[in-house]
Order: sequence, then C-alpha cells, then structure tokens
Amino acid sequence: MRSRWRSAARTVPTWWRVSRDAAVRSRAGAHRGAEVALKREDLPEPAEHEFYQVDLIGLEVVNGEGERLGRVAGFITTGANDVMRVEHEGGERLVPARAEVIRKVDLAVGTVEVDWGADW
Repeated sequence: MRSRWRSAARTVPTWWRVSRDAAVRSRAGAHRGAEVALKREDLPEPAEHEFYQVDLIGLEVVNGEGERLGRVAGFITTGANDVMRVEHEGGERLVPARAEVIRKVDLAVGTVEVDWGADW
C-alpha cells in the first residue's frame, strides 16, 4: 500500500488565512509570507499509511534493489510537488516526494523505500 505524507510546516497563502474584511486583510498583511508552524504534539495523528514529513527526517532511504541511498535530511516545497532531500556520503540526492516514488515507510524499522535508482 502506498504512503501519503503531510507537511508539518508550510507557508500558507494569504488568501487562506484572511477574510474579505479590509481591516483584517490590512492587519494580516504584516504577516504575509510568514511560516505557520505547529508543535508535533499539537498535530492530529495521521491516518493509517499517512506520515508527516517531520517524522521521516533521519530515516534511512533504500530502493527496491536494497541499495542504501542515504538519510532523509528534509524536504523542499516546489510548485509541482515536494522533494525529499536525501543526504549520502557523496552529497545529496533530490527525490520527488510522490506516491509513485515513495513506496513504503516503516517508522518502526526506520526506513523509507523508494522507486529510485542509486545512479539517478
């Protein structure tokens, strides 16, 4: 079964957090571009086969051939999809954080299995 994940902190577009009231919009304008973050313990428990990105940081990344690709160092938010930063001895790999790529997350074992080649 494929996994899904949620970001624990994101930049929230102004239109999400501002009502149509002009006074509210002008006060909120001072916070434009600010990051909105919650403590991990304040987040609801993710559903089965869902994970917060913060829970994946530090996990070992392996591919279907059993090759170790490195450890999750963080995530980058792009326009198309999030990207998992995987640090390894030779530097860093950027792996799309998409259901087609992330095949399995095992928090108990501490691994993220991906459909990604070591030479990509």
